[in-house]
Amino acid sequence: GSATVRLFWADAVVSVEGPDLGEWQRWCGKRAPSEQQIVNFLMPNILAAYRGERRTRTVTEARRVWHSHGSWDEPAPDVPEVAGQPTPGVFVWRNGREPGEEWWDSWQAVAVDG
Repeated sequence: GSATVRLFWADAVVSVEGPDLGEWQRWCGKRAPSEQQIVNFLMPNILAAYRGERRTRTVTEARRVWHSHGSWDEPAPDVPEVAGQPTPGVFVWRNGREPGEEWWDSWQAVAVDG
């Protein structure tokens, strides 16, 4: 079976759903990843979402990119010229700012002044 996990932030959602991440982990040889290895799977998709990528690569697409750009140290190479979020099974949706929206700048001011 497979499970769904969603992580919510003020401006983004990370969704891990379906069998693709598990299949990708098996293919990469990372069957039971630690917290740090999970970050290695999530960060490329978070960075791609920040750039505006709205689609996650399939396992087949990710394997093709890995064979041309990857290494065993980098389980999901982020290659911006190849469309899609790099890690299969992990989708990151980032909401754009509305005109005049300044919540991030306000939060930084509170954290610094606080």
